[in-house]
Amino acid sequence: MFEGPQFNQQFQRIPDLTADQQEQIKEFRVDQMKQMTRFRNNLMEKRATLRKLQTQEDPDMKAINNTIEEMGQIRTEMHKARAEHHQEIREILTEEQRAFFDARMGKNRRMAGWNNNCPGMGRGFGPRR
Repeated sequence: MFEGPQFNQQFQRIPDLTADQQEQIKEFRVDQMKQMTRFRNNLMEKRATLRKLQTQEDPDMKAINNTIEEMGQIRTEMHKARAEHHQEIREILTEEQRAFFDARMGKNRRMAGWNNNCPGMGRGFGPRR
């Protein structure tokens, strides 16, 4: 029913998922992907604005700081949306499935590249060293 390696790693291994649960998870994921795309696009626009402000002949520190604050707000909203998505999925799972999902969640996010070093996820300069 689902395609792609991320579903295989994150959800397919949850024991005894019903067809209804799979469909609900798919709907949650599609909505979340759309929402995250909007957040990332907004964040990229803010990064471009910040670069422009920082490289002007006479940089406006107030505008630079405001843009940085706006970027921080977008990141906060992204984290909140991820937490909400996680809870939506947990709500449709049985107690056993939730235990499995919770135990595997951190591992799957790292395997799928969803960490702080993932380009496009708010770091802006690639992996930290």
